[in-house]
Amino acid sequence: MSTELHERKSRLDTAFIHGMGWTAGAKWLTQGLTWVSVIVVARLLSPSDFGISDMAGLVTVMMTFLAEFGIGTAVLQIREMDRRTLAQLNTLSLLLGLAAILLSVLVAPLGAWFFHLPALAPLIAWNSLGFLPTAIQAIPSGLLQKDLDYRRLSIIEAAQAVVQAVVIMLCAFLGFAYWSFVISATTGRCVAAGLSYYWRPVSFSWPRRSEIGAAMRFGIEVAVQRIATTISASSDTIIVGRILGSAPLGAYRLAINLSSAPVDKLAMLIMRVTGPLFASLQDDKPLMRRYFLIFSDLLALVLCPLMSGFIITAPDVIALTLGPKWDAVVGPSQWLAAYIGIRSLGILMNQILTSLHRTGFLMRLSIVGFAVMPVVFYFASPYGTSAVAAGWVLTAPITLFPMIPQVLRALDCSVWTYLRVLLPSFAAMSVMTLAVLAVQMKIPGDWPPLWRLIAAVASGAVVYVSVIFAIHHTRIWQYIQFLKQLRSRNSASIVRA
Repeated sequence: MSTELHERKSRLDTAFIHGMGWTAGAKWLTQGLTWVSVIVVARLLSPSDFGISDMAGLVTVMMTFLAEFGIGTAVLQIREMDRRTLAQLNTLSLLLGLAAILLSVLVAPLGAWFFHLPALAPLIAWNSLGFLPTAIQAIPSGLLQKDLDYRRLSIIEAAQAVVQAVVIMLCAFLGFAYWSFVISATTGRCVAAGLSYYWRPVSFSWPRRSEIGAAMRFGIEVAVQRIATTISASSDTIIVGRILGSAPLGAYRLAINLSSAPVDKLAMLIMRVTGPLFASLQDDKPLMRRYFLIFSDLLALVLCPLMSGFIITAPDVIALTLGPKWDAVVGPSQWLAAYIGIRSLGILMNQILTSLHRTGFLMRLSIVGFAVMPVVFYFASPYGTSAVAAGWVLTAPITLFPMIPQVLRALDCSVWTYLRVLLPSFAAMSVMTLAVLAVQMKIPGDWPPLWRLIAAVASGAVVYVSVIFAIHHTRIWQYIQFLKQLRSRNSASIVRA
């Protein structure tokens, strides 16, 4: 291995670990408060309040990508951009944000008519004000990611999460009902945009197509992909709200929040770091392959026990934390937890393909999902929210799995090499699942839910850790040694992928 390559790997390894450290710190700092806010708000508000706020969010979330239009991603992925180009893109982003606000206000009455709920119109209009800070944040955030400035990115994320949690609890306590969600989200966006612009200010200049054409084309492909993905991903809640009503939608929305909390939060801990890292490796396929396999291994190690554990213990978790009025959350949360675990690996592949500028393929794949997923959810809706949630797992072979051969070919990685990374975690998860089910069958029926939950979690943790160390100890030891070397200021890479 050449000295230059060795040093580059060492720098990237160090950047990755530092990024993980800052991101983990932000996540751990805010996770407890976020969980408290979810439980407090769920007890103060009704399922209908959750449903109504989600209906408003469905209309505005699709406009969010118009406000940003993939410009932030273009700034991250396109290597060289001078200040003049950045200033023009910043102005374009601001204009798109204002256009998104205007369009949302115009379609607000249509959203209220679609859901048969007049109160939605002002809610949608207020929600659209968040597009302005989103547009302002796009370029500064892209530059912070490009700089691998994980410290500031983590502080911004933590500040936004803390502000949103505090504001939503305060508003719910004061009786703002479904308005609590909109007010907290808008406030959090303003805080994030303000910090981003303070740390990475960008001037404004009137955009000229001849100078920003390449960035616009890249941004259009990203935006179309995101809009199609968002519409298809939101079609389940649209159909639940339209056909089943606001109360089932509220329960379904809370199921999404609960199922994603243990899996998504830790997965995003890695994803926050990998996107900028892959963008810096566009010209080095071997290094990109190396990090792809390492991150896939780490994700599998983390996601498998969380996903399986939540599915098994969901009835006890929900009964303990939310109470009997949220029993309808159990079924859909179990299906959604299974899908979110699969999706996290898909997001990693999406980042790889975006960094390799395969956005055309991602755009076409998102359009396929846009055509298929709403149909699946519509026909599943008469059977309840659990059937709708199951539709996510059923459509994964169409919406996620096609990325696998694309990524493996692009990285010159064999199928067996990829499976060899994932199999230990899947095997340990299978043994853990059987062990926890056996423990639950042996637990007396008169045990309190808290003791049942503690017994299940403890047995699952012991079994998973024991099995993973028995069959994957070499790799785990490499990670431990790698971290020790970083701590001792010797950042030599020892993880071989």
